[in-house]
Amino acid sequence: MKFKSFDRQVVEVAVKYAGILTLTAITYELKISLEEAQSALDRFVRFGEARRIQIGSMSVYDIPTARTQITNLQNRLIETFLGESRRLSKPILVSRTKVNLEAIDEALGDLERKGIIVRDSQGFYRLRLLS
Repeated sequence: MKFKSFDRQVVEVAVKYAGILTLTAITYELKISLEEAQSALDRFVRFGEARRIQIGSMSVYDIPTARTQITNLQNRLIETFLGESRRLSKPILVSRTKVNLEAIDEALGDLERKGIIVRDSQGFYRLRLLS
């Protein structure tokens, strides 16, 4: 695989996951080893294209430029989830974003349909990759 072609594949996976990646997601999607995934994501961090975030015991890589397929509100919600190590309720998201419940409902529904977030049986939301 060529270097540029490989990076393009990483970006395609990042777009699929709204810019939020884990080592597991990259290894699964690209069928590569953990070492190759770590090297690729570290390269994105080194060149300023990604940031590594520790959420609980998990390392998450945020590539904001890969969020081209989502709305500004959806991006704000993702940023809110990235700042938390726990699941969040709609009232908390309304409070944090200062956006009305109807808009939050619509954005959450779209993110859920895209497989970016999941809602548990108690109505709380979290990023899918942090399941």
